[in-house]
Amino acid sequence: MLPASRRHGVGAALLVEAEHWFRTQGAHATGTWTSGTNAALIGRYERNGYAITESGPNDLTGATMVKLTKRLR
Repeated sequence: MLPASRRHGVGAALLVEAEHWFRTQGAHATGTWTSGTNAALIGRYERNGYAITESGPNDLTGATMVKLTKRLR
């Protein structure tokens, strides 16, 4: 994403819509994996109620990965 395109709420809006869709499908939780060094994305998810619940090496690269999850209400 271009720096000028950041900080306009698009990422947060997409996350809210995705969670809404998951709820309509009957999901009670959601989660994603990302690189443990991806501080910006980890921060985005943590600000939206996600927590790191797992971590471990990527099977292909060995890079540290973290799992962020959130219970849906």
